[in-house]
Amino acid sequence: MTCQSIDELSNILVPLLSQVKKLTNAREGYDIKRVYQLIEVLSKDIANQMLKILGEENLMFSSFNNFKSWFEKAEEVFRKFEDSMSSFMTKSSKSSSISKIVSNTTSQIKTTYHYNPLKGRLEQLYRIRELYFKLKSVIEDIITKSNEKDFLSTSNIEEGYNHFKGINVLDTSKEGEEALIQAEKLFNAQIDVAENYITKKLREKLGGSSNASEMFRIFSKFNGLFFRPRIKSAIEEYQSQLLKTVKESINLLDKKYLQSYVDT
Repeated sequence: MTCQSIDELSNILVPLLSQVKKLTNAREGYDIKRVYQLIEVLSKDIANQMLKILGEENLMFSSFNNFKSWFEKAEEVFRKFEDSMSSFMTKSSKSSSISKIVSNTTSQIKTTYHYNPLKGRLEQLYRIRELYFKLKSVIEDIITKSNEKDFLSTSNIEEGYNHFKGINVLDTSKEGEEALIQAEKLFNAQIDVAENYITKKLREKLGGSSNASEMFRIFSKFNGLFFRPRIKSAIEEYQSQLLKTVKESINLLDKKYLQSYVDT
């Protein structure tokens, strides 16, 4: 509870949990049920301290790299705890001195990791932040390279993302869950607006292409956006059309060179 960073929490976890494992030593005579209860208490302490540490960070509006670093460190804490406890439970069940006790109690005891709601919330925030970062970065990159300012914009995406302002994204209560769900709905709605406009303009560009080379240039310029299912599906007919055109061109070249070979 004195840790001031996730790194400190991660570093102290292994030596701390090694002490818990000693409680199953036959000399200690420590009730195995109480060991499992202690594990739950420790998981609650981890959750509380991590909430305190992460609560001081600007999770949604710091750089994505900062958020990713915090997320990965938190995941490491959870992994260390679960790996250590899994190892502890496995060794306990194989211990000849307490195997009978463990086999009789583990079927009745369901260990709850109290940090699981926080763990799930962080995973949810990571998905939101990753989508925002990737979509915004791809659009900005295309604008920079092709100067398509009249065609592409991040304004809708940024407007949608701003709905996360003022929300305690670490609040896993019913009210906190509802607030985050509503913000995510509004965010996704603005992404829909942006993607609908992008697909419309892309189809117009591809439909107005006069030849395969022009279509190739369009696909090459905007292929970074094709990770979005809606945009990808919207241009699939033009991909098929382009492939057909390329195959026809290849067949013509084959016939041309085969004929040249026969003539010689």
